Amino acid sequence: DSCFFWQLSGRAGGWDAMVTERASYPKGRRRQSLQSELPNAAFQLEGLEKLWKDGQQVRELASLLEGLGAYGVTASFFCYDRTDGDVQTARALISRAAASPKTREIPDLVVLTEPVVRADLTSLGSSSGRTLLFHDPEDEALVEMARGVDSLELVPCSSTGEIMTSTSIFQRIAASHLQLHSEQKETSRPVFVVGHIMKESRSFALSRQGLLHLEVCDGVCFVPVDEAAPIRQQQERFKFDVLIHKASDWIVHSTGHPKASLALPPLFESLASSALPWLDSVDATMPVLSRTEMHQLLLELARPEGGLSHRLVLPVTDSFTARTNLEARTPFIIKSNAACGVSFSHNMVGIFRAQTRRKCVGRLTHL
Repeated sequence: DSCFFWQLSGRAGGWDAMVTERASYPKGRRRQSLQSELPNAAFQLEGLEKLWKDGQQVRELASLLEGLGAYGVTASFFCYDRTDGDVQTARALISRAAASPKTREIPDLVVLTEPVVRADLTSLGSSSGRTLLFHDPEDEALVEMARGVDSLELVPCSSTGEIMTSTSIFQRIAASHLQLHSEQKETSRPVFVVGHIMKESRSFALSRQGLLHLEVCDGVCFVPVDEAAPIRQQQERFKFDVLIHKASDWIVHSTGHPKASLALPPLFESLASSALPWLDSVDATMPVLSRTEMHQLLLELARPEGGLSHRLVLPVTDSFTARTNLEARTPFIIKSNAACGVSFSHNMVGIFRAQTRRKCVGRLTHL
């Protein structure tokens, strides 16, 4: 990758003090003004196994487990009328999926048997609200008995239906939650639904901090957008009011190329023809992906006509290549041109003496 360096003024001791002083950012806190809680969820493992191909089962189930924990959804898993060998295989699948360090615990697998299935289904339901039962639509006997349990809301899992990915499951949970919320007499104002497009890991991390809460809080809820489906198809089953995105999650690292590039999922193509409002177009956010482009924008603002010439102080900055002569430029910092979106975006090397330049430049391969 192209690198960027800033020339430092002052003594090296000032730099040492700067790098040892770390900023402390308070974690987000989930606000307590919740009008209604999320429904519980019960998953028939046979339905999930048919929904996802063999190569996808562990990955999708791991994503589902992590998301349920991040969003605070109480969930259970069950299988119906299976042999002991099938049950052991099912438990092994759940254990592999729950091996992620971000999955807090391995969920229990409830085994439903024919003589007591109705009582077991009733126990899966929530005594305090609604439970979504994600089931195999081909299991007609189970579906017929589940229809008689008032607290259960049946949701078929089918590769040709609306439930195809873990994200669509979270959307379905949010939709049921919004319906329950609207039925409450004390809630009069409409809910503002914000859809967010970003990598799952970021979405889950922000949800665990209470920043992207799936439940309605102060009239707002945040619902993940499925990158695998066109936005129009998702709008038909879920009404978003506005979209936010983190397009830099799809940044592509190109060795030796000074300009950042993105490999966006097909969802963004469908957004281009959609009337749905979204904050910050991808084109408008491209400059913040590249330190070269950001510095050029700052240079323009520092000009007299830019309006910030009396406030903006810029360091001496230049592009770094293997042939750049830095002997007379010490001390300086070298950073990757990729400002975000890749693991090495915030790595840096500080060089204070020309004698150490060659040794330090050898460590720049990860930039």
